[in-house]
Amino acid sequence: VISSADGSFFMSTGGTPRISTDLGATWKDVTGLPAGISPIADRSNPAKFYALDSAAHKMYLSTDGGATFTNSYEVTGLPEAGGGGGRGGRGGSRLVAVGGREGDLWMVGQALCHSSDSGRTFKEIPNHPPIGQLSFGKAAPGKDYPAIFVANGDQSGGLLAGIYRSDDEGATWIRINDAQHQWGNRFDCLSGDPRIYGRVYVGTNGRGILYGDIAN
Repeated sequence: VISSADGSFFMSTGGTPRISTDLGATWKDVTGLPAGISPIADRSNPAKFYALDSAAHKMYLSTDGGATFTNSYEVTGLPEAGGGGGRGGRGGSRLVAVGGREGDLWMVGQALCHSSDSGRTFKEIPNHPPIGQLSFGKAAPGKDYPAIFVANGDQSGGLLAGIYRSDDEGATWIRINDAQHQWGNRFDCLSGDPRIYGRVYVGTNGRGILYGDIAN
């Protein structure tokens, strides 16, 4: 279940997506979405929901709190479909929305791509670490864009498995754990803290929930 930015709309995304406007008391089917595409909510505008068909390079948009979607526009800048990326739109990719920034979306899949115009255009981010989980936290001092956190147990691409942070929208990355702090590479969920720069929470699937801060 996901919610709109203000919590006034709930959406169940398993199977046929359904929406509730009364805190879950009643539900109705979402209309306008093809099968196999999971919507996400904009994290600033409560009326906007997105659903990316990465294989067809199409974005479905809702502006009524997720009740109805339209095949709104073609998406440019995405790589060719294929590869991994986990749960999300067809083509093996998923969307992640940035808190407090309307229309700011990241696509995680066979590549890492960023859009600041509600998914109309994406820019591929080169030289990123392997990504299984992606989250955002408070911006670094002097920066206005949130810090980006990623984690993965995979060692593909010549980069060590681990947890990484970027303070410059993915241009450069720093590894923030080490070989003594891998927790079995079980990085099942990740969440940056929106109020404390550098703090990140890690769910390890049986080894507890951990958090880390920047060393003083």
